[in-house]
Amino acid sequence: MSTTASTKQTETNLFAAPLFRKVNSLVPNKRRSFAFEIADRKSLLYLIDMLFILVAIGAYCTWLYPEIGAKELISDYYGWLLSGVVFWSFFSYVFDLYSLENIDNFYSTLKYLLVASSLTILAYLASPWFTPSLPDSKLAVFLFAFNVIAPLVVWRYTYFRLLDRPIFLKRVLVVGAGWSSKSLIDVFANGDAFNFHLGYKVVGIIDSDTKEVVYKGVRIVNGTNDFAKLVRRLKIDEIIVEETSETNNSAALRELTKCRMNGAAVTSLSDFYERLTGRVLINAAAQNFHLAFPYNRNNFRRAYLTFSRALDICFGLVGTLLCVVLIPFVYVSNFFGSRGPLFYKQERVGLYGKTFCITKFRSMVVDAEKNGAAWAQQNDSRITSVGRFLRRSRIDELPQAWSVLKGDMSLIGPRPERPVFVQQLKKEIPFYDTRHLAKPGITGWAQAIYKYGSNTQDALMKVQYDLYYLKNRSIMMDIKVLLKTISVVVRFKGM
Repeated sequence: MSTTASTKQTETNLFAAPLFRKVNSLVPNKRRSFAFEIADRKSLLYLIDMLFILVAIGAYCTWLYPEIGAKELISDYYGWLLSGVVFWSFFSYVFDLYSLENIDNFYSTLKYLLVASSLTILAYLASPWFTPSLPDSKLAVFLFAFNVIAPLVVWRYTYFRLLDRPIFLKRVLVVGAGWSSKSLIDVFANGDAFNFHLGYKVVGIIDSDTKEVVYKGVRIVNGTNDFAKLVRRLKIDEIIVEETSETNNSAALRELTKCRMNGAAVTSLSDFYERLTGRVLINAAAQNFHLAFPYNRNNFRRAYLTFSRALDICFGLVGTLLCVVLIPFVYVSNFFGSRGPLFYKQERVGLYGKTFCITKFRSMVVDAEKNGAAWAQQNDSRITSVGRFLRRSRIDELPQAWSVLKGDMSLIGPRPERPVFVQQLKKEIPFYDTRHLAKPGITGWAQAIYKYGSNTQDALMKVQYDLYYLKNRSIMMDIKVLLKTISVVVRFKGM
């Protein structure tokens, strides 16, 4: 590659989306380092955790029943092992033990590790229908707890200290320095995702149309005569290519093929960003239709819609019953904490832009919006002391179970917004209407991952999460949302 105008065009053509598919289909990827993908890191954590759990359960069972050997335990009493797998999988996910964005804080991880392992032990001991009967000896229980907790703590500390070493980091080169490339760098630089523990080190940015030499600590290279040679010299594991052209070019294809043959993967920036953050990359000026529009996927669509409606009906029935049970307690709490109506109704925008009314337990003071509609803020003074608990526990959402039962809402989907805010956000955020292609939900990917929205920037961030959900929704995705929601509720992460 030269620095002439024609070569600049060739470099721009390198960003063409069709090239990724051609290169990835023609050349197999070759690893040149010990770097782990995000999925690899999560799998490694889970598998080692599970190994220690199973070893501890095996030791506990053979302590109680010395006549049972390892072979008999696996062949005849595998239910005892499987129960431990189920309990640990549930509690570890609920307490976010495989969220790499948070794993850099060892003391926070240790706290939730102790909680998850303790709950796993209690659940295992308290379910003798699927596990061994409770032992007579307290020593057996103590040793079981020690054998579960001690190895997990040592392993997590080892991971914390070891896996951020350079040898385990994937070296990434970003091609192009437009807003999307800078948005990717912002993720690393602003701490939205901690790059070392996610396994990435951004080595540099290639861009021929900028005078910048550095962006937030990342070096910008203004063009190169030999792209493949530069990739070899910098020992790049993955090339992240910004999509800025729809054209194709055989020279660019050859360059990318060389890089793949030398062991570097080639990924579009939008795919990489979604994989890293769990949201779609759009901003207030973006016009990338293909990034934001949730194309219909016919595979298992009927099965998914049936599953979704069945889940809605079950939740609607159980939620409405639970709401009725809680009404006296919420009423008494409000009577002493903030007298006023038990419920409040509000108009929201739902499927295909149609409006409907939702009902929630009142969590704000009476006449909270006497001066007009306003965003809810962190530590909002309008929220009552009782209302704060209702919000953090998400109990205030329970009356919406009736809306789910009627079909106005779903259990899982984008959060329904008020018409006044929808009109404002449609003007400021591209593709905002796209989130109305699905029923609004009581919970959703954005609600479970991100905080309450208090301004347009928060709304944009939540739209990115909503669009990611709409593009990827499935039965497994909904299960992930439910588990994330349970995590938010039990850890009181709601506003």
